[in-house]
Amino acid sequence: MFNAESFILETLESVYSQSHQEFEIIIVNDGSTDSTKDILEKEAGKYSFIKLIHKENSGVADARNIGMELAQGSYIALLDADDTWEKDNLEQKIKFLKTNPEYSWVFCNMNCIAENGDFLRQHPEGRDDDILHNILLWEGEVVPGPCSNIVFSSSLKNSVAFDRAFSTAADQDFSIQLARLGKGKFLNDHLVNYRVLTNSMSRDIAIMERDHIAVYKKAVVNDLFGSAKFRRKCFSNLYKILAGSWWNDGGKKLKGLKFVFKSIIIYPPIVKKYFT
Repeated sequence: MFNAESFILETLESVYSQSHQEFEIIIVNDGSTDSTKDILEKEAGKYSFIKLIHKENSGVADARNIGMELAQGSYIALLDADDTWEKDNLEQKIKFLKTNPEYSWVFCNMNCIAENGDFLRQHPEGRDDDILHNILLWEGEVVPGPCSNIVFSSSLKNSVAFDRAFSTAADQDFSIQLARLGKGKFLNDHLVNYRVLTNSMSRDIAIMERDHIAVYKKAVVNDLFGSAKFRRKCFSNLYKILAGSWWNDGGKKLKGLKFVFKSIIIYPPIVKKYFT
């Protein structure tokens, strides 16, 4: 959590009201400079199940890792400070993991909400067929909003971590790690509300470009693509997404065209997608 004074109480209320009531709440305050600290000190004084950590600002990945390290439960549920859960989010996910021990993590569909909490639209739906393959291929949504959505077995927590080198792509990299380690399940229910913020870090196209290319290069080092042809197709799709981001959102059409050319050069069959 960082400077979340406008949303943190609403986020916490969505946890307090869960139908599954066996939980601890670990809040990692990543050096907030607004009134968040005072709000949280008051909340922590009310509830014994809140563990509040104040730290100097070091980024979202470091904060999440600290929270996971301190977690004592059998399952770990991630939640960003501006998002909320529907009341049966934990119940449905934990029930599934308990009754299906061959799965080690679970996620669901999401709603997109405005800054004031009003419903905007349904988030593109996820999927769980060959999760690792489809995350890398990036031809649609796979794990929606991982960092407010995923619940996973704490048996994995010593084998996964958010990479401090990434900001906007840390959640993609984390999903890749989970997909390598264990079987994931998609629940086709809208149990999470993702808040769309006008100043969201994900709107910084330059950071998005840097991070996602680095995630894919990390996947190359870890030999996750399997074949050179699949690797080229995945990078081509990534470049196509970056082309669209620069062209439509970044306002730099020449930079967008550069990624169009890179996309086609590395995997020529993708040219069909530009004309359909």
